[in-house]
Amino acid sequence: MNIFYRLLCISLCIAGIYPDVSAQETFYDDIEPAKIVVNHKTDRLDSKGMKIPGAVVVFESDDIGRCLGTVIECRKAFRPTEYRFRVSACKADGAILKLVLNRINEDGSQTSVLDAPVIFSLQHASEDNEYYVEASQDIMLSPGQYFIGMELLSISGEDPTILFPAYVKKSFSKEPGTDTLAEFPYNIGLSISGKKI
Repeated sequence: MNIFYRLLCISLCIAGIYPDVSAQETFYDDIEPAKIVVNHKTDRLDSKGMKIPGAVVVFESDDIGRCLGTVIECRKAFRPTEYRFRVSACKADGAILKLVLNRINEDGSQTSVLDAPVIFSLQHASEDNEYYVEASQDIMLSPGQYFIGMELLSISGEDPTILFPAYVKKSFSKEPGTDTLAEFPYNIGLSISGKKI
C-alpha cells in the first residue's frame, strides 16, 4: 500500500477487471444485486468517527483481496435495515463491491451473519454522494462485537479508483481467507442503520 507516498490515502486491492473477466461474471450472475439508494436519512448503530477535511481513502487496482472496515459493539438486539457510506468520487467507469458483516467470536474467529453475499455496483460519479444499500436479508444482530467492512471485487475504466472520505476512527484491514484483523487508523465511514429490538 502507498500510505507513505499519498497522505491519508489507502490503496486497497481488487480481483480482476470488470466486466471482462468471464469467471467473475458467471459467479455474479447467480447473485441478486443489492438495492442502492442515494441521499436518504435514518439512525446509525455506531458512529463513523470524525471526518478529516479533504482527506480520502482510495480503492484502486494495486492490491488484491483486502477488506477494510471497523469493529462495532452491539449492546442490544438490532435488526439492520440498510448499510450506508459516502463516496467523494468514483472515477472508475464501474465497480463491484461486497459488504462484509461478521460476528467476532470469543476465540477471535469470525462468522458471517449474512445468508448470502451483499454485492452491489457503483458507476462513474464526479460528485460527492451518500449511498444506502438496502438490507434485503432479515437478520438479527445479538449483543456482541461485529466486523463490518467493504471489499472491492472488480473495477473498470481508464482511472479505476474510488475515493471515500477519511474518518478518524480505529479501523482494520482484513486479509482474504483469514480472520486476522490488522489495525489501521482511518475509517471509510461504512455504517449500519436499523432498529433496536
